[in-house]
Amino acid sequence: NTSLAGAKVWSKAKPVHRLEIDDNARFWIANRSGDTRVVELFDNASTLGSSSFEAPIWNLAIAPQGQYAAANSRGVARLFKAGKTFAQIQLGEAFPVSLDVSDGGYVLLGLQSRKDKNCRVKLYDAAGVEKWSKTLPEDDNGHRPEVRFTPDGKAFTVRDQAALTLYTLEAP
Repeated sequence: NTSLAGAKVWSKAKPVHRLEIDDNARFWIANRSGDTRVVELFDNASTLGSSSFEAPIWNLAIAPQGQYAAANSRGVARLFKAGKTFAQIQLGEAFPVSLDVSDGGYVLLGLQSRKDKNCRVKLYDAAGVEKWSKTLPEDDNGHRPEVRFTPDGKAFTVRDQAALTLYTLEAP
């Protein structure tokens, strides 16, 4: 991590397959190069924790402030808080094509059926409890539905083959 003036803030030599970093470039999640089943979570150059999955990682996400992060394989999504596993979501008969996480610990998944081209979006709370679900039209594109929280976490977008739709979260 380097400041805009070019001064080195911190560094970490780490071979990674992919990574996501928070808005302040402090917290990050990465899955290992070589063993893509393992994710590691960091606070600057310090390791906070790691988690091994049953299969390679498909998606990574980190909340804007970095306290929550998420990762999923083909069969399971995990939510991490401060580097430790906080909740686990079984994905069942769906391919997880997109993933995002908010500062409130909400997990958003874009899914495609393994049996046909049906798409679904699911929203989970920080405990891993499903709070909302929506079925979308069939889609041949393997990267949709694409899901993203707004930076404040009060809404999210879903991009499917026909539209980009904004949904707002209702206060509890």
